[in-house]
Amino acid sequence: IIKIKTQIINETDSEQSFRVEQRIFNFKNDSTEIRIAESLKAKAHETLIINEEVTINHPKLWSPTNPFLYRLETSIVQNSEVVDQISQQFGIRKVELTNNGLFLNGKKLFLNGTNRHQEYPYVGYALSDEAQQRDAVEIKNAGFDMVRLSHYPHSEAFMDACDALGIVTMNSIP
Repeated sequence: IIKIKTQIINETDSEQSFRVEQRIFNFKNDSTEIRIAESLKAKAHETLIINEEVTINHPKLWSPTNPFLYRLETSIVQNSEVVDQISQQFGIRKVELTNNGLFLNGKKLFLNGTNRHQEYPYVGYALSDEAQQRDAVEIKNAGFDMVRLSHYPHSEAFMDACDALGIVTMNSIP
């Protein structure tokens, strides 16, 4: 069961009518599930929270050796026109920590890991998305399948690359 929480803010000075369309795609870009909300209304400057649950039967599970990802596309539609859209990737997995060890999708898992800190003097957070992705590729190519991140927010590009490459991340910033 995928739980989807969508926040919609009407930033205009008048009431707006719209609908929310949510599609889940697999790696082939085949739509596996579509949810279309009925017509909704938001008063001027109102914030709406919409909670949805979608069941994916027989999902393909994410793991470091098979980093299968889905993509959720959420669209706000007004008068048959998409006025806002966001796309987010996600993996489905079952994680258990027991007295017998760490289990992922029912199988015992041993992780080889490393740490990551900002290591680009004078550039810091201005590092390009391509350089962020390159860092993730270098971590995976070095034989690691886990990375502990330092105590500041890491870029979405790095986090997305880790998901796509099968790198488990330990993020100290929620």
